[in-house]
Amino acid sequence: MPELETATNELLAQGFHSYVDALAAIRSFKSEVVKGCRTVMEEGLLRLPKSLNTSGTKNGIVEEIDPSDIGDFGEDYAWIGVSLPLVPEKLWFSVGIYLDQTDESTHRVQAYVSFFTARKDTVRTLFGALGELRGTAFVLDDEDTGVCAVEPILSNALASYQEALRKAMSSWLDKDNGKALVILGKVINAR
Repeated sequence: MPELETATNELLAQGFHSYVDALAAIRSFKSEVVKGCRTVMEEGLLRLPKSLNTSGTKNGIVEEIDPSDIGDFGEDYAWIGVSLPLVPEKLWFSVGIYLDQTDESTHRVQAYVSFFTARKDTVRTLFGALGELRGTAFVLDDEDTGVCAVEPILSNALASYQEALRKAMSSWLDKDNGKALVILGKVINAR
């Protein structure tokens, strides 16, 4: 039992000395990543085709953090990014960083540029319509509510996360002359 008390006392001593610093570091980190994601989203917004009939502007961009409160953390992942409704009740645009540590040996950091819809059948139709682009440039999100362009962020290149976000964005905007966005526009407009 004394070993447990010693371990508890050490944990408390470390916590009392570092808790405020840790919270400040987390807040600064989230702020920096959100700022970078916002910049990439704003760059992408300028290039979205009119065929999407979007109503979203940079003023509608909101931060999206999961978990949003440290008390809610209980999983092995985190999401830090921004989101924007493009077509009310139909289509959302999202740019962010996904951090996944499902076990001690696996730690992934990935850049995501995604379009989410209110209906799973719309997402499945979009994903199917992407044809040969499926699985190479695009994946379905875990809940089948969005189609995502994903780029890994290597552990030796974490500081260049914005470049990975831009590369994921280019999958939507540049690959085959924006074929993916043309398909997205057709699917959304048909619904």
